[in-house]
Amino acid sequence: MSRERRASVAGAIALFALSFTVRVPLARAWSALGVIDQHDVLFDADPVVFLQAFRDGDMRDRLWRTHPNVRNLVSPPVRAVAKVLAAVRPDWTETRARGEAALLVAPAAAGLGTAALFLTLRLIGASLLAAALGAAVEACAFSGLVFGSIPESYPLSGALLALAFTLLAESARARTGTPRLRVVPWLLVASTAFGITATNIVLVGVPLFFAATRAYASRMRAAAVTAALLAAAVAVGVVELLALNAAYAEHLPLRKIERTDSFLGARPVETLQSFPEAVVSTVLPDRPAVATNEIGLRRDYPFKLMFTIEGRPGSPLSKLMRGLVVAGFLLLGTLQLARLGPAGRPLLHAALGVLGFNLALHSFYRGPDLLLYSMHWQAALMVVIGAAALSPRRSAVALLAATVAFNNATVLLWMLRTLRAMS
Repeated sequence: MSRERRASVAGAIALFALSFTVRVPLARAWSALGVIDQHDVLFDADPVVFLQAFRDGDMRDRLWRTHPNVRNLVSPPVRAVAKVLAAVRPDWTETRARGEAALLVAPAAAGLGTAALFLTLRLIGASLLAAALGAAVEACAFSGLVFGSIPESYPLSGALLALAFTLLAESARARTGTPRLRVVPWLLVASTAFGITATNIVLVGVPLFFAATRAYASRMRAAAVTAALLAAAVAVGVVELLALNAAYAEHLPLRKIERTDSFLGARPVETLQSFPEAVVSTVLPDRPAVATNEIGLRRDYPFKLMFTIEGRPGSPLSKLMRGLVVAGFLLLGTLQLARLGPAGRPLLHAALGVLGFNLALHSFYRGPDLLLYSMHWQAALMVVIGAAALSPRRSAVALLAATVAFNNATVLLWMLRTLRAMS
């Protein structure tokens, strides 16, 4: 291994550890308050459902349709880690040890996403410092802090999409027509992403298509290879689902899988209006609004509120300033990726494709808060913003990282104080 590669690996490990370490106390804070034991408090997320899947192996009926292998892929490692924790802490019950292990899933996935972005930036030519600055912005992004600290599918999806961009960067840096598409890593990432959330197959397919285009120098051939690999990934995911369900002695509740989803419905105008704010809030939000939690009222949960960015009566000046900051760094990152030519443009095109797919999908399938889905585009967003660190003015990216960290710490502390006041 070359000296440069060793430095990249060491940097990725350090950033993983930093991102993970920042999120673990936040995960414990949500847990201590009981937020992860109910629905919808944090931007319509359902941590209680995924906590049961991760900790207990309990899959609710509707999860099979959208998250076919989330239990099968996560619960066995959680149980293995729980055995280690129980050995270290003999005073913990088995359930307590599994619960503690389940809390580590999201921080670990978020840490993997941070490390993957760092490696992506290194692959397209960023120095160690520049790549670290870009990854620091990602590590402090609001969506990654919130959803990277609760049991949910979103941090897992975000990490896998970040890995897909790393694989794309590896292909993009080689000469057109000369790189060899790494079929096995792409198949593993795509099949795992599909198992976590079914629509992830398209999200991973976007960077895969651009990687195949670089490898084969033909869009038609790249489309055929992409379709074949994605079909194979779905087949692998289905085989995993059937085999592991058989090990659990469970069968799919087909009648309930076929039920109409309440999130389905054409709302393109509403989504188009709220999508820009959701993108900006992924990185740099204002204080969220506090709304009534309908499920909390019906089920008499401790918290009858939910945080949301929808319908927030925030200051127009705040919205303008935050929008200008995020848009400015997106523009700077776009210029840097375009300047790299064949090494950077595929990543830019893939990022735009991922954002475009999310906009199209959530025009017809969405919950009440678009920020809920932000981990499905955070990796794409951060690849472009992170590329801004390739510019000569790296101090601006360092200032952005500090601003994002301060703003988001302030917002999170306010949210925690609000919850404690109502507990």
